[in-house]
Amino acid sequence: MACSLGAIRERPPSMLIRLNHKVHVLFRRQDIDMVKLEGKIVIVLDVLFATTTMVTALGHGAARLIPTLNEEDARQIVEDGMKRPVP
Repeated sequence: MACSLGAIRERPPSMLIRLNHKVHVLFRRQDIDMVKLEGKIVIVLDVLFATTTMVTALGHGAARLIPTLNEEDARQIVEDGMKRPVP
């Protein structure tokens, strides 16, 4: 199904939502300027780093990966002797 810009412009004005937000995409942690972040909403998607780490670990012989929310959760799993069910 094709859509032309003309079809979008023909919609009633009440159907259009104007967004005045800027989105900045950074590819390296080193590019983050903490001063400019004050008072801003920040969303971090570390999908590429996480995926690369998982593939590398498996490629180097890891038997399995256990996803955790944070370092504390990972350390607790180790302390529990890996007795907790793996999701």
